[in-house]
Amino acid sequence: IMDTAYGRATIPCRIAADEALVARLKKIFRVQRSHRSRRYFYNRAQLLGKIDGRRLHRYSLDGKIFKKKEYLTHDNTRNIAILVDGSASMTGGLPGGGKEWAKTEKIFLSLFEAVKGTGNRLDLLCYYERAGICEVNALVYGNRLYTVRPGGRTPTGQAIIATASIMPKDKKRLIVHLTDGEPNCGLSVQKSLEFCDKQGVDVVTIGTYFEEKTRDLLEKQYHDRAILIDSIDLLPVQLEAVLRDNLLR
Repeated sequence: IMDTAYGRATIPCRIAADEALVARLKKIFRVQRSHRSRRYFYNRAQLLGKIDGRRLHRYSLDGKIFKKKEYLTHDNTRNIAILVDGSASMTGGLPGGGKEWAKTEKIFLSLFEAVKGTGNRLDLLCYYERAGICEVNALVYGNRLYTVRPGGRTPTGQAIIATASIMPKDKKRLIVHLTDGEPNCGLSVQKSLEFCDKQGVDVVTIGTYFEEKTRDLLEKQYHDRAILIDSIDLLPVQLEAVLRDNLLR
């Protein structure tokens, strides 16, 4: 078990969004909006409102002979948290942030642009270990996107619990976890998934693996909650699939 520190990233993200990906994600959110139903129903046995012929026989009993027309709206929006592995391995082998991290930035920036005005709440968070502490940093605040320089170890289980703990509970919650390897410090992934199950938080991991050994470890840890890909270039397609499955079902 490690201590957890919440903070804010301070490096402005200067990567441009992938316009094609933004357009595809916006289409998913438009379909989600079209699935929101708004219908009305009559609330009967009221003291005020429109006279209800079906209740007139009760006039001498309680006087509740009115009905009111009320609307019932099905809100299918979500509280979504994109939790990004910011450990050293995400640099792609280059000091200070390599091509793997730049590609990841482009993807979550595209989602940040696409989700605006949809009614969904989006939190973008990045995690890594520093000096024996699991640091979880917000990448969006003040309507601006920030980034970090990847480094440290990978306290995945700790970060998933930390994310689930701070998500608002007014809507269904979904954590999409992006990583390129196995956890190597902090609480276990199994403990974090058990915690999320108790809290009613859905968790999906999109994991990039470069060796079959890593794939086997990820499958063992996440079971059916992981989508495993052998190249980060496939990440946009898999992110679309996860959002489509969770928002449009």
